[in-house]
Amino acid sequence: MDLKSLLLFSELKQKFIMKWKCCNLKKTKEFFGMQISCNYKDQKILDKVLAYFNIVTNLTSTLLPLGYVFKSNNN
Repeated sequence: MDLKSLLLFSELKQKFIMKWKCCNLKKTKEFFGMQISCNYKDQKILDKVLAYFNIVTNLTSTLLPLGYVFKSNNN
């Protein structure tokens, strides 16, 4: 990311944290009850295997409609 994008991301992140009363836990370990782990070494190996077999990865769809916006609990 370039500096402008990083600054914008930081600003939006702070607004989100204030609106939803969140805290920044740095590295994500859990999201919506799902355990998350990241091993960059394994990711590089996976990318090489996928490239070798010409497997194209696509974004996974979700149950939420495109453009869905979460609404604040504040009335």
